Amino acid sequence: MNRNGFSLVELLVVVAVVSLLMAIAFPVLRQSRSHGRDVVCASNLRQITVAAVAYAQENKTFPHGFCRLTGYGGTPPTGMHGDASYDWQGWWWFDFLADWLGTDAGINGPLWCPSRNVLRGLDTDHVLCGNYGINTSICRIASQVTESDCLGRPMQAGQIANPASAVLVCDTGYALISWKSLSPEVSRSPFEFPARQNVYYLPGAQVNQSRIIHPDLLTDAVEGRHIMNKVNVGYADGHIDYQRPQTLSPDFDADGRPWRYFNWSSFKYR
Repeated sequence: MNRNGFSLVELLVVVAVVSLLMAIAFPVLRQSRSHGRDVVCASNLRQITVAAVAYAQENKTFPHGFCRLTGYGGTPPTGMHGDASYDWQGWWWFDFLADWLGTDAGINGPLWCPSRNVLRGLDTDHVLCGNYGINTSICRIASQVTESDCLGRPMQAGQIANPASAVLVCDTGYALISWKSLSPEVSRSPFEFPARQNVYYLPGAQVNQSRIIHPDLLTDAVEGRHIMNKVNVGYADGHIDYQRPQTLSPDFDADGRPWRYFNWSSFKYR
């Protein structure tokens, strides 16, 4: 007698084979998607870096990291960003680069990292947190804003002794970054923006494991964004690299101050 359909044994074999294939395929698909996001992230960093270098060539200095409305004038071309309870309101470095990057600071724009490991939070789900940051040792903060050693006029390209080794922009927890993000003694080297101290980090850096991090960004800070916890970095000469956070760490003294900046503020004194 002819029989239709599968026996129970045959069905179990098919289910086992399909399960095995899915177990093999899913990690590959996840890795492929992760690689795709990493490529987009590197492309974003390349656009930002080229824009900042072009700005420096045209204006004789790199852009300010931040400048209040009263210090520059007019509404920023990309609008107001962040949470007014925590974030400064004014011109951020990407506003100065709007002619090159455009004015889209939303999810689909070049200022938004596709690999960010950030939860949806009212005070962190915006362009200032968990995306890209500018080095305030080069793109300094306008005076009269905060207490910091990164205030004043931005650097000129010719003032950077080793532009191929000087960090200009990179994956960060906040839109401003400096050597202090890697300092083991945060209390002795306060961040430029104390209200945002818990989002001021380099993703995947070991020092983040002992630092108080905002819960929405904890995974991003501790586990990193990219394969092997590496970060995308744009340098002051315009090139992009992909490297481990510890390779960017300055040499610190006993007080938590860097005695050799190297990657973060390698100046040519004149």
